[in-house]
Amino acid sequence: MFDVEAANLFDVRRVSDREWVIYDLRVAPNDARCVVACVWLTDDDDVEVVWLDGRALPTRYASVDAVMDDVTACARRSAGGTRPIQIPSLPPPRLAG
Repeated sequence: MFDVEAANLFDVRRVSDREWVIYDLRVAPNDARCVVACVWLTDDDDVEVVWLDGRALPTRYASVDAVMDDVTACARRSAGGTRPIQIPSLPPPRLAG
């Protein structure tokens, strides 16, 4: 089950017996970017996902809760800034000659 912090980032709403939509609560509701994904139940009792915001996450999960866990984990990973990686500054190599 997804935790309380996830509920502050995303909301999943059932739109039919077999379909859900995931919303990003950090984006204004009148902004189309607030819709993160469409989820539907397959005949195999798995769920398939169409990521509408370009996330590189799987498209098949065991449950809607598993989708929410993954989208939340992805948001946490991308939200945390890290220090830049130092790139060594070296002079150009000398040509023999």
